[in-house]
Amino acid sequence: VLLSYADLILDLLAINELLSQGQFAIGLLNTAILGLNVIICVCYAEGFNNKVLALLQLQPLTEMRRSLEGGRETEAYARSKKIESICRSIPSAMIQFYGLMSGLSSEENICSRSNAVLLVSVAFAVGASAMTMTRMASLACPALLSQSFNLLMSYYICELCCRVTVVFMAFVAIGPYVLILFAVEFY
Repeated sequence: VLLSYADLILDLLAINELLSQGQFAIGLLNTAILGLNVIICVCYAEGFNNKVLALLQLQPLTEMRRSLEGGRETEAYARSKKIESICRSIPSAMIQFYGLMSGLSSEENICSRSNAVLLVSVAFAVGASAMTMTRMASLACPALLSQSFNLLMSYYICELCCRVTVVFMAFVAIGPYVLILFAVEFY
Protein backbone atom coordinates (compact mmCIF):
# COMPACT_ATOMS: atom_id res chain seq x y z
CA VAL A 1 0.00 0.00 0.00
CA LEU A 2 2.84 2.37 0.80
CA LEU A 3 4.43 1.61 -2.59
CA SER A 4 1.09 2.38 -4.23
CA TYR A 5 0.74 5.77 -2.55
CA ALA A 6 4.38 6.65 -3.22
CA ASP A 7 3.85 5.73 -6.88
CA LEU A 8 0.72 7.90 -7.02
CA ILE A 9 2.64 10.87 -5.58
CA LEU A 10 5.44 10.34 -8.09
CA ASP A 11 2.86 10.17 -10.89
CA LEU A 12 1.44 13.52 -9.80
CA LEU A 13 4.93 15.04 -9.69
CA ALA A 14 5.67 13.59 -13.13
CA ILE A 15 2.45 15.07 -14.54
CA ASN A 16 3.47 18.43 -13.11
CA GLU A 17 6.87 18.14 -14.79
CA LEU A 18 5.32 17.11 -18.13
CA LEU A 19 2.99 20.10 -18.03
CA SER A 20 5.82 22.47 -17.04
CA GLN A 21 7.89 21.18 -19.99
CA GLY A 22 5.04 22.09 -22.33
CA GLN A 23 4.08 18.47 -23.06
CA PHE A 24 0.39 19.14 -22.44
CA ALA A 25 -1.01 16.21 -24.44
CA ILE A 26 1.17 13.70 -22.61
CA GLY A 27 0.46 15.29 -19.23
CA LEU A 28 -3.29 15.27 -19.88
CA LEU A 29 -3.17 11.67 -21.10
CA ASN A 30 -1.40 10.68 -17.89
CA THR A 31 -4.02 12.58 -15.89
CA ALA A 32 -6.75 10.73 -17.81
CA ILE A 33 -5.13 7.42 -16.85
CA LEU A 34 -5.27 8.43 -13.17
CA GLY A 35 -8.91 9.42 -13.57
CA LEU A 36 -9.77 6.19 -15.36
CA ASN A 37 -8.13 4.24 -12.54
CA VAL A 38 -10.36 6.01 -10.01
CA ILE A 39 -13.45 5.24 -12.12
CA ILE A 40 -12.48 1.56 -12.39
CA CYS A 41 -11.85 1.34 -8.64
CA VAL A 42 -15.24 2.95 -7.91
CA CYS A 43 -17.00 0.56 -10.30
CA TYR A 44 -15.45 -2.50 -8.66
CA ALA A 45 -16.09 -1.30 -5.09
CA GLU A 46 -19.03 -2.95 -3.34
CA GLY A 47 -21.33 -0.75 -1.28
CA PHE A 48 -21.63 3.01 -1.00
CA ASN A 49 -18.97 3.41 1.70
CA ASN A 50 -16.40 1.47 -0.33
CA LYS A 51 -17.24 3.51 -3.43
CA VAL A 52 -16.58 6.73 -1.49
CA LEU A 53 -13.30 5.28 -0.18
CA ALA A 54 -12.33 4.28 -3.73
CA LEU A 55 -13.13 7.77 -4.98
CA LEU A 56 -10.90 9.25 -2.28
CA GLN A 57 -8.19 6.63 -3.03
CA LEU A 58 -8.44 5.29 0.54
CA GLN A 59 -9.89 1.87 -0.26
CA PRO A 60 -6.51 0.06 -0.51
CA LEU A 61 -5.65 1.31 2.96
CA THR A 62 -8.90 0.06 4.50
CA GLU A 63 -8.67 -3.25 2.63
CA MET A 64 -5.13 -3.72 3.91
CA ARG A 65 -6.38 -3.14 7.45
CA ARG A 66 -9.14 -5.72 6.93
CA SER A 67 -6.61 -8.19 5.55
CA LEU A 68 -4.35 -7.71 8.55
CA GLU A 69 -7.25 -8.15 10.97
CA GLY A 70 -8.45 -11.30 9.18
CA GLY A 71 -4.98 -12.81 8.98
CA ARG A 72 -5.12 -13.28 5.20
CA GLU A 73 -5.49 -11.16 2.12
CA THR A 74 -9.08 -10.30 1.23
CA GLU A 75 -10.35 -10.64 -2.32
CA ALA A 76 -11.07 -6.91 -2.50
CA TYR A 77 -7.50 -6.09 -1.44
CA ALA A 78 -6.01 -8.40 -4.08
CA ARG A 79 -8.33 -6.89 -6.70
CA SER A 80 -7.36 -3.33 -5.75
CA LYS A 81 -3.66 -4.20 -6.02
CA LYS A 82 -4.16 -5.71 -9.48
CA ILE A 83 -6.16 -2.71 -10.69
CA GLU A 84 -3.55 -0.34 -9.29
CA SER A 85 -0.70 -2.13 -10.98
CA ILE A 86 -2.26 -2.93 -14.33
CA CYS A 87 -4.58 0.03 -14.90
CA ARG A 88 -2.56 2.91 -13.46
CA SER A 89 1.05 2.19 -12.68
CA ILE A 90 2.25 0.60 -15.89
CA PRO A 91 0.24 2.76 -18.34
CA SER A 92 1.46 5.86 -16.49
CA ALA A 93 5.04 4.60 -16.67
CA MET A 94 4.70 4.09 -20.43
CA ILE A 95 3.35 7.59 -20.99
CA GLN A 96 5.97 9.14 -18.70
CA PHE A 97 8.80 7.26 -20.43
CA TYR A 98 7.58 8.55 -23.78
CA GLY A 99 7.41 12.07 -22.32
CA LEU A 100 10.92 11.71 -20.92
CA MET A 101 12.44 10.44 -24.16
CA SER A 102 10.55 12.80 -26.46
CA GLY A 103 11.40 15.78 -24.26
CA LEU A 104 15.13 15.16 -24.39
CA SER A 105 17.17 17.31 -26.69
CA SER A 106 20.82 16.90 -27.60
CA GLU A 107 21.96 19.69 -25.28
CA GLU A 108 19.72 18.79 -22.34
CA ASN A 109 21.08 16.76 -19.48
CA ILE A 110 19.20 13.59 -18.50
CA CYS A 111 19.92 14.48 -14.88
CA SER A 112 17.99 17.75 -14.92
CA ARG A 113 15.36 17.99 -12.19
CA SER A 114 12.34 17.45 -14.45
CA ASN A 115 13.95 14.50 -16.25
CA ALA A 116 15.06 13.00 -12.95
CA VAL A 117 11.49 13.17 -11.63
CA LEU A 118 10.18 11.41 -14.75
CA LEU A 119 12.93 8.78 -14.63
CA VAL A 120 12.38 8.06 -10.94
CA SER A 121 8.62 7.85 -11.48
CA VAL A 122 9.04 5.34 -14.33
CA ALA A 123 11.56 3.24 -12.40
CA PHE A 124 9.42 3.27 -9.25
CA ALA A 125 6.28 2.31 -11.18
CA VAL A 126 8.07 -0.64 -12.78
CA GLY A 127 9.58 -1.72 -9.46
CA ALA A 128 6.35 -1.36 -7.48
CA SER A 129 4.31 -3.18 -10.11
CA ALA A 130 6.88 -5.96 -10.29
CA MET A 131 6.74 -6.27 -6.50
CA THR A 132 2.93 -6.45 -6.58
CA MET A 133 2.90 -9.07 -9.31
CA THR A 134 5.56 -11.12 -7.55
CA ARG A 135 3.67 -11.05 -4.25
CA MET A 136 0.53 -12.25 -6.04
CA ALA A 137 2.28 -15.05 -7.94
CA SER A 138 1.58 -18.53 -6.61
CA LEU A 139 5.17 -19.67 -7.22
CA ALA A 140 6.78 -16.98 -5.06
CA CYS A 141 7.90 -17.72 -1.56
CA PRO A 142 6.48 -15.14 0.88
CA ALA A 143 9.97 -14.28 2.18
CA LEU A 144 11.33 -11.20 0.40
CA LEU A 145 14.91 -12.47 0.29
CA SER A 146 14.17 -15.98 -0.94
CA GLN A 147 15.62 -17.22 -4.20
CA SER A 148 12.22 -17.85 -5.81
CA PHE A 149 10.97 -14.38 -4.86
CA ASN A 150 14.06 -12.66 -6.25
CA LEU A 151 13.95 -14.71 -9.45
CA LEU A 152 10.27 -13.89 -10.04
CA MET A 153 10.85 -10.24 -9.17
CA SER A 154 13.69 -10.06 -11.70
CA TYR A 155 11.46 -11.65 -14.32
CA TYR A 156 8.66 -9.13 -13.75
CA ILE A 157 11.05 -6.18 -13.79
CA CYS A 158 12.47 -7.35 -17.13
CA GLU A 159 9.01 -7.99 -18.56
CA LEU A 160 7.68 -4.60 -17.52
CA CYS A 161 10.77 -2.79 -18.81
CA CYS A 162 10.28 -4.53 -22.16
CA ARG A 163 6.60 -3.51 -22.24
CA VAL A 164 7.42 0.11 -21.45
CA THR A 165 10.11 0.17 -24.13
CA VAL A 166 7.94 -1.51 -26.77
CA VAL A 167 5.10 0.95 -26.24
CA PHE A 168 7.61 3.82 -26.40
CA MET A 169 8.87 2.50 -29.75
CA ALA A 170 5.28 2.18 -30.97
CA PHE A 171 4.63 5.82 -30.01
CA VAL A 172 7.71 6.86 -31.93
CA ALA A 173 6.84 4.71 -34.95
CA ILE A 174 3.14 5.44 -35.43
CA GLY A 175 2.49 8.42 -33.20
CA PRO A 176 -0.92 8.96 -31.60
CA TYR A 177 -2.47 5.96 -33.36
CA VAL A 178 -0.70 3.78 -30.82
CA LEU A 179 -3.36 4.86 -28.32
CA ILE A 180 -5.71 2.38 -29.98
CA LEU A 181 -3.28 -0.46 -29.25
CA PHE A 182 -2.57 1.00 -25.83
CA ALA A 183 -6.28 0.91 -24.94
CA VAL A 184 -6.68 -2.67 -26.15
CA GLU A 185 -3.62 -3.81 -24.17
CA PHE A 186 -4.73 -2.46 -20.80
CA TYR A 187 -8.47 -1.95 -20.79
